[in-house]
Amino acid sequence: MRRGRLFLIALLAVACTACRPSKSKDSDQSDASPAELTLVSVTNPERQDLERGLEITAKVVAKVQGDVASRLSGLRVLEIHKDLGDFAAKDELLAKLDPEDVVKRVAEAELQQKEVQVRHAEAALAVRELEAELSGQTRTVERKKEALARAEQQAARGALAVEDVDQARYDLDREVALVLRLNLQIEKAKVNTEAALVAVDRAGLSLANARQDLGHTEVRAPYQLIVTERLVQPGSLLSANQPLFRGYDPESLVIETYLAQRDLASVGEKLPVELWSDALPGLRIRATVKSVAPTVEKDSGTIGVRLELDAARGAETHESKANRPLRPGLYLAGRIVLETKPKALTVPRKAVGYHRGTPFVMKVTPDTNRADEAIVTRVLFQEGLGERGSVEVVTEAKDLLRAEDLIVLVGQDRLKDGDRVRFQRVAEAAASSGTAEKK
Repeated sequence: MRRGRLFLIALLAVACTACRPSKSKDSDQSDASPAELTLVSVTNPERQDLERGLEITAKVVAKVQGDVASRLSGLRVLEIHKDLGDFAAKDELLAKLDPEDVVKRVAEAELQQKEVQVRHAEAALAVRELEAELSGQTRTVERKKEALARAEQQAARGALAVEDVDQARYDLDREVALVLRLNLQIEKAKVNTEAALVAVDRAGLSLANARQDLGHTEVRAPYQLIVTERLVQPGSLLSANQPLFRGYDPESLVIETYLAQRDLASVGEKLPVELWSDALPGLRIRATVKSVAPTVEKDSGTIGVRLELDAARGAETHESKANRPLRPGLYLAGRIVLETKPKALTVPRKAVGYHRGTPFVMKVTPDTNRADEAIVTRVLFQEGLGERGSVEVVTEAKDLLRAEDLIVLVGQDRLKDGDRVRFQRVAEAAASSGTAEKK
């Protein structure tokens, strides 16, 4: 009997336990104390200007560069006016050569020119003398013709002997022959005059060359340049076409790079480019795509692209041009900007989780009744452009996520849709951490 009573009491206890209502997970979290809820750091999505770019490695090249040589040989360098790294404007003096020998050549050329000018004047006078003599001789021939005509008339009347007529004809023939000889002498004198004139021109050319050589004893910059190498010393004896300096035009600098064939469709003229170098810390160089090569490199299968530096540099002095950071041969890293998106909605990349391959963020909706508590909601989205640790939010997620919303920064993979959490903004979390460290 006693055992039956104990069995009945046990059955009643089990029944009471089964009839007691159970608590759901949500109600558990609702009834949970704040200390039991997960604490998460939250932040806001941001609007940023994003870019999609093509990473490149480029090299600085000078389109105008070369040697500055003297056109003279056998002269010694007298003075050096520019050295390594100096800037020289066009026609600015670089060096002086000893002009002594060239000055002598100029003096000799001047004397030679005066001599041939005198010869030309003498030849011209000889022509004038012969022409004057020919004029007198022509009048003599006319008189002899008249005398022959009278003699023939008199001989016809029998008043003059035949011998006298023959003498008159002989005299006329002699004077005519003299006229012919004078004409030949005049032609010869004119030829001599032309030869003398050619000699005058030749002497003038020799003098001009000598004077030009005298000018070449001052070696000047053929274009504005920065000296990259000085190849002579004062006192050096120059040989023919020996270079004295090497340099490049700083205005002719361009940047060349090579792209793979797969990138050809993405790159076109006038695209903006940003460049930098470890050798120039903190400096960002702006350029644009100037041209794309029409052919593919045979060995590498790449395509050459030329970049042009932005033209706007403002007023520059000689010193600023000489101290420009870019120089031929410098290698640069950079990026060709293919696409830009201003004020795109972005989230930190570390706030992004993945559910079956689809990215998501945990949106935090604060509880209006409890200031430091909230409910998290999973928001799926598609990734757009990414830059500097952020990723763009695209597609319909834009309607579900705004810049003023809060999202979980770290720990989103441990949360489920609808979880209740305690939250703290990133700035507040950093301040709390700093205070704890001080304590």
